[in-house]
Amino acid sequence: MTQRASSSRFPYISIRIDFREEPYELELEAFIDTGFDGELILPMALAADLPPSKRITTWRMADGSPIRTPHYPITVQVLGLSGNFEANASLLGDLTMIGRLITNRFRINLDHGREVVVEP
Repeated sequence: MTQRASSSRFPYISIRIDFREEPYELELEAFIDTGFDGELILPMALAADLPPSKRITTWRMADGSPIRTPHYPITVQVLGLSGNFEANASLLGDLTMIGRLITNRFRINLDHGREVVVEP
C-alpha cells in the first residue's frame, strides 16, 4: 500500500517541525510555493513563541535587497507520511511557506485546485 497525505485546503500541506537545537515542536499548515527555491519560511508572528535563534541568515528579496532573518535547523515530517528529514527554517513575512528544497523530496499532485496529494 502506497503512503499518501492529502489536504483539501489547497495549496497547503500539514507538517510537523521539531527544532533540533531546542526541545520545541510545531504542527502547522504550510503553503506550497513552487516559486520558492528554499526550504521553509515561518511567519515573524511566531518569533515570540519560538526558542531564541542562535543563527542568522541573509535572504535576497525579489528586488535584490538583502534581509537578515533568524534561522533554525529543524526536522520536518509531512503529517500522514512516515519518516522525517533535516531542513532549515527562517522567520520572514506572515505566511508559513514550504519551498522546492522540501517539495522536491515528494511527488505532489495539485488536483485541479481542490486537493493536494503528497506521496513519498
